[in-house]
Amino acid sequence: MAKIPGIFVYHNPEIPDLQVTWPEIFFFRVIGGDLCLIGLKEPKSLVFDVLALETNYSRWNVKYCLDLSALATLYPSMVLEMTGDPSRDWLRCEFLMLSCCVNETRNQTELLISVPGKILSFDMNNMVVKEITDFVVGSTCEKCADLSRYR
Repeated sequence: MAKIPGIFVYHNPEIPDLQVTWPEIFFFRVIGGDLCLIGLKEPKSLVFDVLALETNYSRWNVKYCLDLSALATLYPSMVLEMTGDPSRDWLRCEFLMLSCCVNETRNQTELLISVPGKILSFDMNNMVVKEITDFVVGSTCEKCADLSRYR
């Protein structure tokens, strides 16, 4: 922060080097009082970093590293394509990060994820998935997806 008498100037911190571009940022909101960003850690993977902005806006800190590839095994309806080519073998999956909730009394952070036909709660501390509700694919819940998508 630069100081000029009576004026405070805040410098924006640089977005962390996630080795990805803005289209691969899946969530950008305030979580538990912190501005957070969830982005792919590695291109063409289901490994994400959850970063929080320091309160003095100086830098981004990694709070969690999430590997959601197990979701593709648990919920095969989310898998759109598997290449089969070892040089490009990765999954294309359909999912949406809807929200992230912090329960400070239980020291628990949960990510709400929509996969085709289901809304899931993913406990980031214990890596536990819980089904919240089912919905019909093509329903209103699925169509409002673009409201939360950052890609």
